[in-house]
Formats: sequence, structure tokens, C-alpha cells
Amino acid sequence: MDFCQLKYCLEVAKCNNFTRAADECFIAQSSLSVQISKLEAELGIRIFERTPKGVKLTKAGVVFLDFAEKVCDMEADVRNALRVYEREDDGVLTLGMVHGSSNFDLTDLIASYKQSFPFVELDIYEEESSKLMEMLQQNELDAAFISAMELPSMLKTYLLYSDEVVLIVGKNHRLADRDEIYLAELMNEPLIFSKTSSIREYLETDVLKDMRMCKKDASFNMCITHNTHISTNIGLVASGMGATMVTRKTAEKNQIRGISIIKVKPAFYRHIFLAISNNSFKFPVVKGFIQHILQTYHNLNQK
Repeated sequence: MDFCQLKYCLEVAKCNNFTRAADECFIAQSSLSVQISKLEAELGIRIFERTPKGVKLTKAGVVFLDFAEKVCDMEADVRNALRVYEREDDGVLTLGMVHGSSNFDLTDLIASYKQSFPFVELDIYEEESSKLMEMLQQNELDAAFISAMELPSMLKTYLLYSDEVVLIVGKNHRLADRDEIYLAELMNEPLIFSKTSSIREYLETDVLKDMRMCKKDASFNMCITHNTHISTNIGLVASGMGATMVTRKTAEKNQIRGISIIKVKPAFYRHIFLAISNNSFKFPVVKGFIQHILQTYHNLNQK
């Protein structure tokens, strides 16, 4: 029996599905099934009952899971208690990065850190900002680069970048020759956003709230894409499907033939923060990471 097997069991119980649990654990479904089968054979019990609708805990599995949770919690407590004795140039740093980090030169910051601290082991997870913030609050990450329209109040954060949000349209779009546009002019314009876009969320909450003070039925015509990279949305825009909004830096880095970039009024900005888990501040390796990132960012902006 090992900690990985216990964690696999906890994840299967949480997901009620082996495939989804394997995805969450970043291993193949077959490998996860083999490990749980080995554990069941070692214990001489069935932890899970396989059904056409998924899996459910057996009576023995319910008892086992209670102990598994306690053991995993104790393991985390032991690791955290010992981390205060690590050196800042040695140890493990669990880091989250928002999708599209390369558009904000975050990968350059990470490469610089790794060059200066070669003996620190980096575990990097790439997720949407909402997922990263959840992982930080649950102490599953030490730190994360997150993107948000407003400062997250529940985490310790350092502002790294603020970038203007712009509208992009195809070259043949009726707005392609405009230098700037007011948000109110986009009420009936098809706008393409990924489901998890912080810009989309900002438009549908803060912006519409203000607009509906003047026009009660104000709304945006949203086309929502699921799990789509920003370059795909930009490609759809270039093909004439509609318009989208991204940061200026993202638009310029992903600029392809066939799109126009238009300034939005009133201007608003997307921010990139370095966010830290409340539990991780006392760890030397995390302190060293924060200091290096902030100093490197400062030096880059002095050039």
C-alpha cells in the first residue's frame, strides 16, 4: 500500500468514474485501475463496485475511504511541517500557470528562475484561472500565475502585468476600418469567447450591469466555445464568424493575416497576478521564488 494508491481511491470516489479520476490524477485509466486492483487484492476487499452508471463504494470501501482521507491529510501535514527546513535553492515548488502564459512572457520568468535555482524541482500545472485559484485555496499549489479583471481578495497577490483589452475582427468585417469602438455599439455583434474567459465574464456582469441602468434589455450576442485555445477563436474571427476581445499583447502575438485590432472605449484591462497560497508563505523555496520573480520582472521593465 502506498500514498498514490490511497489518493487514486479518493479521486475515484470523488468522481464516481475511473476515466475522470485518471484525468484528474494525470495518469492513464488502465494504470489507475491496475493500482486500485492491486490495493484491493492486498487488503482482501472490494473497495469499489463497478456498475453500468459508474462506480460506487462498497460497505468496506466506505470504511477504508475514511482511513485513507485521514492518512493523506496526515501526509500533507507532515510534508508541510518539514518544508520550513528546506533551503530556498532546494526543494519542490508546485506552480500553476494560466492558459496562454507565453503571451505574457511568463515562460521567460519561469526559465529565468530555473536557471538561477537549478536544484528546485518544479511541478507545473496549466489550468484556467478559476481552477488555479481553487487549487491555491485548497493548498494544492504553492503559487500560480493567474489572469483576472479584478484583484482576487482571498489570496496574497502581486500584480505583474496590466494589458488593455481590444476588439479583433476580420479584415472584411463591417467594423474593420474603425480605430476605436464603444462597448455599447457591440450589443448585437456576435462575440466569440471561450466558456472560461474572464473577459466574457466581465462583460456579462460588470459591463451589462452598468448598461442596463440605461437600457433594461441590454445584452451581448455571445458564441461560447468549450476548451478552445485563443488561437482557434482568432482563426474563427479571421474567417468572418464574428468578433472577439483579447488583450492587446495577445492580439499582437497571435496576429495573423486577415484581422484588424480595434481600441475599445471605455478602456478596460486584464491583469496578470502572481498569487500565493496562504499556507506557503513560510516555506523558504516559495519566498525565494517570489523574490526572484518580482526582481526579474522589475529588471525586465527597466530595460
